[in-house]
Amino acid sequence: MSTPIAATPKPAAFVPPALPRAHSTADTLIPYVSVLYVGVPKSGKSTCALSWPDPLVLDFGANLAALQGSHDLPYLKGTDIAPDSAGIITRLEQVIIPAIANGRVSEITDKPVKTIVFEDLTYLLGEHLDKVVRGSKESLEGFADYGTFGHKAENLILKMVNLTHAGFNVVATIHLGERGGEDIRQKINDKWEIVGQKPIKRRPVITGQFRDIICGRFDNALLTQRHLTKKLQKNAAGVIETVDVAEYYVYTINPDSTYEGIGQGLGREGGKFHALPAKVDGRYPALAKAWGLTQ
Repeated sequence: MSTPIAATPKPAAFVPPALPRAHSTADTLIPYVSVLYVGVPKSGKSTCALSWPDPLVLDFGANLAALQGSHDLPYLKGTDIAPDSAGIITRLEQVIIPAIANGRVSEITDKPVKTIVFEDLTYLLGEHLDKVVRGSKESLEGFADYGTFGHKAENLILKMVNLTHAGFNVVATIHLGERGGEDIRQKINDKWEIVGQKPIKRRPVITGQFRDIICGRFDNALLTQRHLTKKLQKNAAGVIETVDVAEYYVYTINPDSTYEGIGQGLGREGGKFHALPAKVDGRYPALAKAWGLTQ
């Protein structure tokens, strides 16, 4: 008796995998934001940073000039964090930042704190961290040193900006340096002559090639600028004279480019920058809320 041949099962109908549903940017709201102010000295970086609500300032600069004129704000100097400047990085990473993240900011100050201000990353990274990496050497040397510096600096920046998850806005400042471009040469009368220079590339003054990564770790990087204009006014003797008047502006910037302003400037009013560039306001509603521009 022959064994019946089993019927070949029909292949299952192909069912395409389900695709994820796209979200809407209208529903995107960053509760707390991290912002880096980039600019040359006296361009308004600290003025911007200190105008955020209820700041606690961690000041790593060479002096406290940035804090002069501010109204009763709590701050820690670098020597408060660690008497030995070489130990500031370790103390900051292992004690100060974890304490703030774990709700112990009330042990540092009795004042309410909504914003953590890291004043002058130029000194924190370019001075203090630089010393940690190079040790007894006069300067960083080779790929190993620069790689170590980049790795440690990026980890430190990430720990800073992660304080937004603990319910704080994070604001930092960094200096902007200027480096001239290459000469533009043109042949005139069979002789090559310098007729100009390529545009100046402007970048934060930080050791190594990793400076752009710093900007990239923040929710937004803003360029501060000061413009001097001439104005006629009477002096104490009643004589009309020409004086320089400073106007301050903040621009949205492209952190991996040349830091050219691409947004509307914002005017200074009563010592506080009173409006946000539209590009920032639209992209980060929480930023506008932090400045008190929205309810």
